[in-house]
Amino acid sequence: MLRQLRRFSLVGLLNTSIGYFVIILVQHLTGRPILANVAGYAAGLAFSFVLYRVYVFEAKGERSHPLKFVSAFIVAYSANMLVLTEMLAIRPDLPYLAQVLASVAYLAVMFTMSKLWVFRQRNRVT
Repeated sequence: MLRQLRRFSLVGLLNTSIGYFVIILVQHLTGRPILANVAGYAAGLAFSFVLYRVYVFEAKGERSHPLKFVSAFIVAYSANMLVLTEMLAIRPDLPYLAQVLASVAYLAVMFTMSKLWVFRQRNRVT
């Protein structure tokens, strides 16, 4: 599991880089920040789905559905926003700490849902 967590974190870093690259590129080409943001997040979600499936959880031959992944993302991002808003309500003077704790909540939820639901490996009796 530690190996999966390391790989999950690495994919997350790469995903962030790709997402920002797409955002900057689309913003530069179109001058439309909303379109750039949507394109960046869409690219990041597609990229991370493929790498989580193949590299992190090695779900070869398993039927992990992209809608499950998007659902897990929505739940994880909701946890992120909940922690962020609550922390800011409690300690508005610590916005950077709030961001870090919110990120930890996102990672914990996304990793758990990915491992146990989205890319769950079924035990096969041989």
